[in-house]
Amino acid sequence: MERVYVLAKIDSNSLEKVLASLNKMGGVTAADPVTGAYDMLICLEGDSVARILSSVVRDIRQIPGIISTETLVVIGLD
Repeated sequence: MERVYVLAKIDSNSLEKVLASLNKMGGVTAADPVTGAYDMLICLEGDSVARILSSVVRDIRQIPGIISTETLVVIGLD
């Protein structure tokens, strides 16, 4: 199982709507509002990094209220 974290900046009036959209989305295992430079930390899991990244571009970035994202791919250390 592959994992990716997405840091999202969200319009201040849209936080609850974005959270509701993310909680309905397949592959999203957690979506938490956070403090700091970003407004939300989103965890996605799936069979391949390519599919997860596709979901970030196709689905998450298209949610109204999301201003920008930064994607962090979890790497395995052997």
